[in-house]
Amino acid sequence: MKYIYTLLAVCCLTVATAQNHTISPVDYRNVVLKEVGDSLQMSFDIVIPALVVKSRQSLVIVPELKSNDGNSYTYGYVQLDGKNRYKTLNRTAALKKLAVDVEMPYIAETVCGCEEIVIHYAKAIPYKSWMDEGFLTRTERIIGCARNSATHAYNFGVNVEIGYRPPAIPPVAYIAPKPIVKERNEEGKAYLDFQKGQHTIDPTFRRNPQELMRIMDIIHKTTKDGDVTLHDVSIVGYASPDGNADFNEKLAGRRATSFMEYVQKMSGIPAATFKVRPQGEDWAGLREFVEEMELNQKEKVLAIIDNDAALDRKEQQLKALGAPYHKLLADIFPALRRVEYNIRYTVKDYSMTEAQKLLNSDPSKLNSYELYLLVKLYEEGSGDWNEIIKLTAELYPDEVEANINAAAVYINTGDYAKAKQCLDKVRHLPEAVHNLGIYEEMERQGLIN
Repeated sequence: MKYIYTLLAVCCLTVATAQNHTISPVDYRNVVLKEVGDSLQMSFDIVIPALVVKSRQSLVIVPELKSNDGNSYTYGYVQLDGKNRYKTLNRTAALKKLAVDVEMPYIAETVCGCEEIVIHYAKAIPYKSWMDEGFLTRTERIIGCARNSATHAYNFGVNVEIGYRPPAIPPVAYIAPKPIVKERNEEGKAYLDFQKGQHTIDPTFRRNPQELMRIMDIIHKTTKDGDVTLHDVSIVGYASPDGNADFNEKLAGRRATSFMEYVQKMSGIPAATFKVRPQGEDWAGLREFVEEMELNQKEKVLAIIDNDAALDRKEQQLKALGAPYHKLLADIFPALRRVEYNIRYTVKDYSMTEAQKLLNSDPSKLNSYELYLLVKLYEEGSGDWNEIIKLTAELYPDEVEANINAAAVYINTGDYAKAKQCLDKVRHLPEAVHNLGIYEEMERQGLIN
């Protein structure tokens, strides 16, 4: 067959296509032309009645996809040879020894012409945008001996059936934070041990050396830095519920004052900077501990904590329970005897040069606005861009812009679990609508597992 195809192709090139309105003797059924995913699928059944292709003839069918703007795609052709035509072409090609360097038919058949035959044609090609307006045509060429030929062009009357196209995913958006005053708070709890009935701090007693060292490290970090302006230090004293309530409130106040005096002495912070107050017995803290622990008669203990009796009366009710009270006394009450502190300060604003240095040495001094100014120095989506955006969210996990921008980076880099964590924090806010919509659309399209 290879010589026949070459010879026939040479013959076909010499014949012009006749544009007319004749009716094709060939029937085409089940014509499909539709977009499926990234492909255009085309198929049909060619029904060739008896005697359409005579023994000394060949029928060549060439499907073609066209659009009104001039684009086209020619499918592989179908070649049907009558028996005598096949023998003649094969013999002639063999004698002339023609080279085989032309396109081969997509489907080739030898037909007897005495009965109807049906041939199924199907082919998928990559889909391109111009095919949206595409329609299917064909040429039918009957070729006889001595190059006698008749060619007719037909439309199938079928346009491209556009498949489902998921909405396009727009690019993520980044939001610039607003310039803000860099007010900071350092909060902590001091669990200090006191001699029985005493409120004076002994720096050498039990755990106090380690506890005071930790606290003073925080104090010095925020008060010895030339970039920091200290505003105030708030100190609140707490006591456990054992003992007389009035005494415990005074004891909590005295211990808070002792803590203030110790910090003032060690740091040189002016006395006017401190705000000290007693909280007294910490029944709220006791309830939190009880809720989280395993304890006999736990419900009774919680009921006593929640009742409206006087504090000393509630302590007597707890004592009456016996073992549960002694467990609280040993395991919980020491943690309730504490001092809580809050250091409020502001950090200076930095130039871009200073900010670049701090990015590597102490980025916590930069606020989200300064970090965003730094990120704009880099190409969007680059490694440096992504790292600074993620760092901002780590430093400021509660800021709206930080979470929205970090979600954008995580979506782009495929870390969808972290993107969701960030978006869950801000999904109720209008600023998050764009990136949240992108995430949810990707979920609908199955792009997020």
